Amino acid sequence: MQIRPAKGTRAVREVFAGPLRITSGPLAATVALANRPAETMLVVVTVGKARVRRAVDRNRIKRVLRHALRSHSVTRPADCSPYVTGMVLVWRSTMPEAGIRMADVRRHMKRLFDKIDAAGQRVPGEDP
Repeated sequence: MQIRPAKGTRAVREVFAGPLRITSGPLAATVALANRPAETMLVVVTVGKARVRRAVDRNRIKRVLRHALRSHSVTRPADCSPYVTGMVLVWRSTMPEAGIRMADVRRHMKRLFDKIDAAGQRVPGEDP
């Protein structure tokens, strides 16, 4: 599965229309699901200026989140259900004093995907 940024208002609206909203630590995600595999997963990563003042820190957090998402999607089984077709990741915390650590972000990313898997095998409104 290829991960691409969701560009344009239509793509972002489709992702935000996802039925599942989950959190894990400083991460919140809105996820669009499907019962069928998709070629690409559209992703939006956002860090609010009210939470992290400096642009350098916001950009670092976004880079780390994108990298953690890419590395997690590679290790996730291809036949995993439900299939994630879109995701909006929101960083809801301030910048840690010691900086952001990849190990912490990966742990939260794993929890997010565990919650997605626990949400059920069937997406409401779709036939299997």
